[in-house]
This record gives sequence, C-alpha cells and structure tokens, in this order.
Amino acid sequence: MKYILKKSAVLSFVALKIIVFSALIFVITGCQRTDSEQSTSGPMPTVVSTKPPSSSQTVVAYNSSPTPMPSGSTRTPSPTPTPTATLTPTATPVTSKPTVIPVPTSVPDQKNTIGAKELVSPTPLVRDEELMVLCSLDSEGQEISCEISGSKKGQNFKWTSNATTRWETGATWQFALGGTPVPEITEVVIEICENTVCTDLRTELDTSHLVKERPVGGVTHGDEQSAKPSPENSVTTNEEDKEDVYNPLATQEIIDKYPVWAKYCTNSGPVMFSFSPMKLEDINQMSPYGDVVGAHITPIDHMYFGPKDESLGRDIYEVRAIQDALIFDIGVRDKNTDTNEAQARDWRLDMAHTCTFASYFDLLTSVTPEIEEKWAQSLDKGDYRNWDGIEVKAGQVIGYAGGQSLDFGVYDWDVALPGLINPEAYANREPWKTHTVDPFQYFPTEIREPLLDKMIRAVEPRAGKIDYDMDGTLSGNWFQIGTDWYNGINQNRYWEGHLSIAPHQIDPNIWRIGIGFLETENNNFVIHGDSDPLDISVGSGPVSYELRKYKVYIPQNPQKQWWVEPHVKGDIYGVLIFPDLVGTVLLSLEENGLLRLEVFMGESKDQINGFTQNARLYER
Repeated sequence: MKYILKKSAVLSFVALKIIVFSALIFVITGCQRTDSEQSTSGPMPTVVSTKPPSSSQTVVAYNSSPTPMPSGSTRTPSPTPTPTATLTPTATPVTSKPTVIPVPTSVPDQKNTIGAKELVSPTPLVRDEELMVLCSLDSEGQEISCEISGSKKGQNFKWTSNATTRWETGATWQFALGGTPVPEITEVVIEICENTVCTDLRTELDTSHLVKERPVGGVTHGDEQSAKPSPENSVTTNEEDKEDVYNPLATQEIIDKYPVWAKYCTNSGPVMFSFSPMKLEDINQMSPYGDVVGAHITPIDHMYFGPKDESLGRDIYEVRAIQDALIFDIGVRDKNTDTNEAQARDWRLDMAHTCTFASYFDLLTSVTPEIEEKWAQSLDKGDYRNWDGIEVKAGQVIGYAGGQSLDFGVYDWDVALPGLINPEAYANREPWKTHTVDPFQYFPTEIREPLLDKMIRAVEPRAGKIDYDMDGTLSGNWFQIGTDWYNGINQNRYWEGHLSIAPHQIDPNIWRIGIGFLETENNNFVIHGDSDPLDISVGSGPVSYELRKYKVYIPQNPQKQWWVEPHVKGDIYGVLIFPDLVGTVLLSLEENGLLRLEVFMGESKDQINGFTQNARLYER
C-alpha cells in the first residue's frame, strides 16, 4: 500500500513568518474512506507552498548536510494524521557565497512526475510568485518523489534527505529507500537560493513501517546491509564468467574493467561526503585539476593536497575515507613514474561509493596494517577477480601521507566530459579520466569552505578543469599516430606519444603545451604567439609559437616557496613567465582531427623555414 502525505504552508515574503493555511489530508490506497474524504485516482503528495525569501539577506549557500531537524521542522506521521503542520526556513549569514558546479540532473520519467492536477487541497491555489513543493512516498516501491512548481528564473534548488547519501539539484527529485538504513522519520530538505539568499525548507515523512523491511536489491547480515547484490537482480558477462554475479546498476565499462566493484557495489549516482581526505589542520594548500608536469602531459585528473609540513617525512598525516566505500583496487608503486628509478613504496586506493560513483587516493606513503594484510591475501588468491575488496566506513583511517603531496580525485561514471571528444582513447589505461568531476560539490559547507580557503586556484571552477578538446582547433589533447592513444607503446614511457595544448590551471588566460617525447624535466612550456589556439582551424596554415619556461608564484610575495611554506588565506597566485626563449613549436591543423607538429629547441621563429622530416602527426 502507498502511504501519502500532504501538507501546505506559506512562507511570508515580508516577515518570513510561518502561517498554517491548510489541514493535512491522508489517503490510504485500498482502505475505507469517510464521506468527507475526496476520491482521487493517484497518489496524494505532500504540498509545501512558500514565497521566495527577501533578497536583502546573506546566507550560506548549499547547507546540504542532512543534520538533525530543528524544533520548528514539520513532522507528520503516517498513516495517523496530525492536525497541523509548520515549516521553518533557516538562514545563516556569511561573508561570501561559493559557486557550486551541479552534478548533471536526471529528469524523472514522465509517469513518475507529480502534476498539479493531482492536488486535492482545501486551500486556494498558490499565486504565481509562490513555490509549490510536492513530495509523495511510495511504500510499496520504497521510493520518494518530490517536485517543485511555480519556480522563477534565477532560483536554484538542492535536495537532501537523511534517508540517503545522494542529493540532487533541479526542480524534481526521486530516490529509492534502502541504500542506507531507513529512518523512523524521513526528512526531506529543499534548499532554495535566489541571488544571495538561500532558505532551507524541511518536511518529514513517517517511514517507520519500512524500517524492518528487506532492502531492495541486497541481502542482510545481522543489522547491516551487505554490499553484495542479490543474484536475482544481477547479471553475468559471458559463459566463461557465469560464476561472477554483477550488480545491474554497474555499467558494462565497470564490469569489464573493475569486476570487484561491479560485484559488490550498491545503489547508483553521487553521494555527499562526510569527511575531508585529511584533517583540515593537516593541510597546507591544495592544487587543482589540470596541471601538466613530468609524465602528466595531458591535464591531470586529480588535485593535490600539500601536507602541513613536508619536512617531517613520511607517514605523518592520517588519510581518511571520505564516505562509506568499497576499496575495489589497490596499486603499489616502487619506482618513480617519471624516472623509473627505485623509490620508497607509494600506495593507490580506488574506492566505490555506489555502482557509478568513486574516488581515489594516490601517493599514500602507507596503508593501515588491516588493509595491507587484506591486499596481500588478494595476491595469494592469484585470480584478482575472486577478491572481495575491502569495505571501509566514513572517517576510518585508511592510510598515511607525508613528505609529499596526496593525490585525490572523484569520478562519476554517469558523467562524460564533453571536452574529451574521444573517450575510447583513454579506455585501456585510465578509463576514469573521462568521468572526472568537481569534488567540492559533494562536501558539506563546513568542509568545503575550509578546503576552498586552501585552494590556490582563484578562478571558477575552483577544482580546475581537464577537458579542453575543441573540434576544428588546436585546443585539447592529441596522440601521436601509431602510439596506441593514451595507453602508449613503451610502458616505461607510455606518455611519449601524448600532446596537449590547453590553458594553465592557475591562469586560464595563459596557454601551455605539453610534449611527451621531450625529457620529463623539460617537456611543458607556456606558448607565446600572434594567434589564440582556439582561432586556428583547418586552412589557417602553419602557425608558430615561442616556448618559454614558467612557474607558479605569488605576485605580492614572489620569493615565497609556497609549496612548503605556510599557506596564507587570501594569497593570490599567478604564473611567472621567464623571458628567455627555449625554442619554437610549429603546428598545422592538416584536417579536422589531424595535427602536424615539430619542435625546434633553441631556435626562434625567424630561424624556421617550415616543417622538416622530423615533424610528427597527431590525432584524437
């Protein structure tokens, strides 16, 4: 049966007071109604009606953490009706409002969308300047659906709930119960932002009758839900792998590349993080996505956490799980990637939070003994597909870092970066790259704001950017013909065939080139010429750019070694370009997707008479 909740309240536009406009109506499908009840053919939604708040206020944007409800929150148990309902907006002053990049929003199927024609309310319809928020609980399907109507241009919305780690932006939200323990009372929070004003509206649905029901698509062990899907809801890849049972929510790409992830994951879509990767006080500064250095010829798909004091050495700072996760892949590195020389061991941990959403750490100097022991056991099995992975809890210490930066990246496999126009080019070596997303949007305000204070990139997006492919121009990533795309041929120098022409991660007004066949300590340069790479097209003919060295610095304090000295909040970082000419690069877009390149080290543009037999062809 479906238990349906319905509430209506109006938030005063002038005094922000709460007025109760309507009584609460409950309809229990299949049960006997009284004569005073109205008959409807569809589910009865919860209705919240409110005017937008005054724009004179300044409040926290994205107060997204589903924290315990204030005393003014509404509570309407089901199926027993409550005579009245109240609604409490929250507003907290701040000095600035961060820009948040939303996760792409999936629009619910039309058949699941709640229309205004389904409303049965004793109060008049809301006026145009008011919002109407409708939520309904489908007990049989264990699903909650919410929708906003009457929204105005310029308003932004974000949904959260204490019944799921997922969240959503936009005018609709639909989520399944069971991914996390179902609470007695499910709270749904809709944050409404207009200009600099945000207001949280909270409503409650009684889900106590669902608490003891078996979660959909999973099995239980004691009081805890297993991460393993039930066989009847799973798929296998082929006859040879018929013993492998995969969660149907996992993509074929994940099944093929990461079978442990595909076998033991639950749910899908992004989740909110509960912890910073490192303690906030242990972080000195953070560098964004998009750097080009050493073996990283194409813009890097992870950011860097600089520890408070690198001089203290390895294993000094704790690294923690940012949310409940399954460690589905562990890698070790005993040789330096750039030089292939022996080094102290580094660790990489890949963690799945759902069947489509993951994060990773690299350059951990050690992992906890429990994780290292389970990793060793996986090696003893011989067949990696038989490993069960390692489940970790949010906030759990999983390793240590120190003496160097910590890599951190987040990947949503439901997202495909539009600026990497050939995803197959990365599939064999780094398939996650094309799914890179901004981590900051998944942290609650109390974690995100301190992290942003330590980020050295000041322009949006603050996390950086890696996808710059622009068809018909020079901009983006390229791969030398015959070098197996991103995978490369010489695995000790897989990046030799890589090439990138992209804006600098600190100052996007400056263009940089990364050239894989040059030596790693001298393979990326700022380019200077008469034409913007975006303006070069097929038919433009050969174009030359001067190559110059550069460094990231603080203009107001150019002598500061910011990568080791204490970070100062408010410091503005820039790119210092050295005057000495390193060489010249000659480029020609031969046809769409085909680029000719030649590098003339130590020579100026005036000394070049065109391409020679040393020119190379690149594609993408």
